[in-house]
This record gives sequence, structure tokens and C-alpha cells, in this order.
Amino acid sequence: MNNLIKNEEKEKWKEEFALRLVNFSVNILKFSDTLRKNPTLWSVCDQLIRSSTSVGANINEAKGAASKKDFAHFFQIALKSAKETQYWLVVIISYDNKHKKNAEELLEEIGQITRIINSSLLTMRGRK
Repeated sequence: MNNLIKNEEKEKWKEEFALRLVNFSVNILKFSDTLRKNPTLWSVCDQLIRSSTSVGANINEAKGAASKKDFAHFFQIALKSAKETQYWLVVIISYDNKHKKNAEELLEEIGQITRIINSSLLTMRGRK
């Protein structure tokens, strides 16, 4: 019975995390709408959208992995994309105080997501 409850809790957590990744991507897209008003930030905005949406896409794609190694590989790509997203948000914060508050909120969220993915990778590798 306890294993059944733990499995249900684990599945619920996975669903919530997947939704969190979708919400993060949507928030980045909305934030990008405001960034696009400044032509100087267009290329940074494009990179931010690519890296941030890649996080959730790779975690989702991992569900269809052919092996444990393949599964971990998708998480590794997601981790790299999360770190790239952090970089672009720091660039935006450093460039323009106008977007600082929103960018810092997104930076906090992607920081938490990064820690979750990293922890998952450590668990997969048996280091946790």
C-alpha cells in the first residue's frame, strides 16, 4: 500500500513539474513580448525563447527515451538549456533596469528548475 501511495505522489509531482515547465515557457514568451519593443534585444530575446522552451521540451521528450542512458541525456540537454536561460536573463538584467523585476523573477524560477534537474541527474547517476 505504501509503495502505491509513493508512486501516486511521484506521478503527481511529475505532472506538477511538467506543468511548471509549461508555465515557465509561457511566462518567458509573455516577457519576450515586452523585450521585443527594443530592437537591440531582439537577438537576445530569440536566444532566451529557444533556450527556455528547450528545457521543458527535453524533459518531455525524455518520457519517450529508448534507454536509461537516453533518458539521462535528455535531462542533461535540459540542464544545459536551463543554464543558458539563466545567462540570457542575467544579460537582460545587466542591460536594462526596466525589465529587472520580471527578469529576476524568471531567474529565480529557472534557478529552482535547474536545481531540480541537476538533482534528478545526480539521482540517475547514483550520486544522491
